[in-house]
Amino acid sequence: MAVQITGRHIDISDSFRESVESGLDELTSKHNINPLETSITLTKQGPLFAADINAHLARGLNLRSRGEGGDAYSCFQNALDKLRTRVRRHKNWVDDHHKHHDIHFEEVSSYVMNADTPTNGYVAEKELSPAIIAETKTDVPTLSVGEAVTRFDLKEEGAYVFRNVKNNAINVVYRRSDGNIGWIDLHCKT
Repeated sequence: MAVQITGRHIDISDSFRESVESGLDELTSKHNINPLETSITLTKQGPLFAADINAHLARGLNLRSRGEGGDAYSCFQNALDKLRTRVRRHKNWVDDHHKHHDIHFEEVSSYVMNADTPTNGYVAEKELSPAIIAETKTDVPTLSVGEAVTRFDLKEEGAYVFRNVKNNAINVVYRRSDGNIGWIDLHCKT
């Protein structure tokens, strides 16, 4: 398992690295998982710290969690506890799911836009060009709505795009502002 630990506005100490590696080793051995790669980003935000964990388990399965705290160790433990809960939920879902679905993936382009664009309507002359930071390829799986909601719930993202197995149309599930999950079916009847 490849583990990458980075710090934003903070230096990462050797003792913190050891704490992270021992926490991840405990998680992987207890739940019998072996992530292909795991990245941890520690950020200092004023008086608080935030830890983001992104564990890539298999094709199309990434688990993400975020924790905050007064120090680096407590915020990592908060994020690790959330990740532990997500792993346990996922393993229970897989154990209960007796159907063997053949999940198909198709590769599409994905763009990451600059999040630092001013929101007050003022745009400087230099910033009139598009603010694309990265263009990547991502996989869009063919899933049922229930399976898509389960995968979406494992990630801390705003939306999850998938191809609906029933009508072969692109669908989106997203987290609404009230905390519920919304579903957009782009299947158009002509």
